Amino acid sequence: MPRDSKLVLIACYLAMFAVGENSTAIMAALPAMSSSLGLGRKTVEWAVNAYLLAAAAFIILGGKAADGFGPRRSSSRWMRRAMRTHACDRRRRNPPSSTRRRGW
Repeated sequence: MPRDSKLVLIACYLAMFAVGENSTAIMAALPAMSSSLGLGRKTVEWAVNAYLLAAAAFIILGGKAADGFGPRRSSSRWMRRAMRTHACDRRRRNPPSSTRRRGW
């Protein structure tokens, strides 16, 4: 087996492992989520299936982006976007003290 084929196989295995870990974490949190949100069993099943399908689709989309832009460039682009989103969320939850005084 050529070296590139082994790397592709390893990448596919890691992607499937990530989806499996994601689904395990979701299943562990389901009772608390469904009771706090007041969701029925069928609604929870739909929500979990939709989430896992979206996660798998984004793994494929990430692979497509890596093919088009190169692995380093596509990974750094998504990491920067995730960090900006996290920073904006933190600022929204904890605004600077100067904006608190103005009543914003």
